[in-house]
Order: sequence, then structure tokens, then C-alpha cells
Amino acid sequence: MNKKASTLSKPTFTQAKAFAEAAGGAVGGLNELSKAGVAEPKQIAPTGSKSGLVPRGDVRLTANVDSDVHMKLKIQAARERTTVGQLIENWVNSWET
Repeated sequence: MNKKASTLSKPTFTQAKAFAEAAGGAVGGLNELSKAGVAEPKQIAPTGSKSGLVPRGDVRLTANVDSDVHMKLKIQAARERTTVGQLIENWVNSWET
């Protein structure tokens, strides 16, 4: 088999830091990305989009839950014609502060 060698390399610290700051909404984050040699994102996904991009103002959350809990979340979201993320947001927003 003739396989092409990968040309991917690990990002430098500056590139990784610029990426993290831009993702967190740091001031000048996208400019820092350009200076660090990291491509700027082409677009921000609209709310409700399934493109894999995160809508402006949102953050991506990863959590480990039991598979039964995950299925219950998905079923409830379908019943309410909403998303699992929106169910979680509604639940958290219902807490008294």
C-alpha cells in the first residue's frame, strides 16, 4: 500500500493559546489567531444549526452521563420539540440564585 505521509504538526504554544482565547471570547482573540498562523473561523452557526459550529455567545459542553439518562434527555427533547442543550439551559435557569 502506498500511503501519503501526514503533514500535520502539533500547534505551537502561541497558536494553542490564541485558539483558546478566541474560543473563550477574549478581546482580540481572532486577531491573535491570525498572528499565530491559525485560520479564522469562516462563519458562526445560527442557533439550532447542526453544522458542528457553535452559535455566537454559546459554549460547547461535554459531560459524561449514563446511557439511560442520555436516552431520557433525547426522548424528552423530542417530546418538547427542542434540543438537549435547551433542556439543560431551562433546567439550570430554573434554579433560584
